[in-house]
Amino acid sequence: MPGKDQLLDVPVEVLSLASDPPLILSGRVTCRDEGTCDVLLDDPLHGFAEGMKVIVDAGEATELRVVGTIGLIQDNLIHVESRTLVRRDKRIFPRTYGGIRLRYQVVPAAAVDAWIDQGLAPDGEWFQPDPFMDFSGSGLKFEDRENCKAEDVLLLELHIPPSQQAYRASARVVRLFDIPPEEIEAAERDPELPAPTHQIAVHFERLPAEAVEALMAFTLRVQDALI
Repeated sequence: MPGKDQLLDVPVEVLSLASDPPLILSGRVTCRDEGTCDVLLDDPLHGFAEGMKVIVDAGEATELRVVGTIGLIQDNLIHVESRTLVRRDKRIFPRTYGGIRLRYQVVPAAAVDAWIDQGLAPDGEWFQPDPFMDFSGSGLKFEDRENCKAEDVLLLELHIPPSQQAYRASARVVRLFDIPPEEIEAAERDPELPAPTHQIAVHFERLPAEAVEALMAFTLRVQDALI
């Protein structure tokens, strides 16, 4: 298995999750240090561009994954300036915890396009859960009251650190989990706010590319803090 500082002619997939649609291409990578990796892509018509944030994933060949930015492209050879090496996760976009300010509203599915495209939402109630939540590129899991049920469609407004920008998205409720009463009682919470009763898992249905990029960057910040 290649060492921490070297990946020599290893088969990889290169992913740009911020592209719309995401780019996932195969190739072979050589990294002789943690600063730069060279990836020879199998397809010369690859669609990558300089400045793109990418993940170079060697699958089972190594337990590490390279995350960085494309600095230079020469035909089907791309030079990736590595930002960090992270432990490999079974998911393309690893799940982690962090503080994301969120508000959401339960709506009919027909309301999604007007929200995403124009910022127009029905005159309904918005809910704001505690910002400390489980997140990934595919969805969220947060704590709140039972304001929704499985299969409900939600409009989302996300504030992803460190940006102050509000990102509009939509999601579908996958599942609700009861929070055990003893956990509710033991948690330190603002006594002025109602205590959450459920964990709510949602899957993104529409998430703009810039929001995916912001989530990916925030994931790296969290991982860097934990390394």
